[in-house]
Amino acid sequence: MSWMPVHTWTDSPGDAVWNHLRFLSHFNNATRLLQGGLGCSVEREIPEGTVSRKARQLSACIQQAEEYYNAASRATIATSPLLLFYGMLSLAKALVVGNHPTLLLEDVNYHGLKRTKGESDDAPLEEIHLTTDGGVFEEFMKIATGTALPRNAEVRFKDILAALPSVAEFYARY
Repeated sequence: MSWMPVHTWTDSPGDAVWNHLRFLSHFNNATRLLQGGLGCSVEREIPEGTVSRKARQLSACIQQAEEYYNAASRATIATSPLLLFYGMLSLAKALVVGNHPTLLLEDVNYHGLKRTKGESDDAPLEEIHLTTDGGVFEEFMKIATGTALPRNAEVRFKDILAALPSVAEFYARY
């Protein structure tokens, strides 16, 4: 799917992004998007009878992500990182379902990264080693970067962030 850029001038960018996402959280809008409506051109064929299932899953992922992010905003530091992670995972699933011609949620039902065994719990976040294992991470990387790491590759968390320069820059700042 090729996207037409959306330019929004706002003092509240988070609210503006969620307003755009909420639009796709409605089944009919998700269906129109998958069929090539809403100002985008579809560059792949979705098999007959799959559009409706994909639209339901796409909209549900966005709704779920918003609930996770809302819950994270009210939670303490003890819980909010986990809620933010699952919100991000739900948005990644929405991207995968919306952009892959055949994959559905049941095809990518796990996140795809495992913490490398034997590593100290005291390691700083950016130095934690992860092992790739397919799932959402692999499909998301294919969409975001055009390629994916091989399965069972061991990488540091900060190396994963470096795959998307804008994310790496944001992480480095904070």
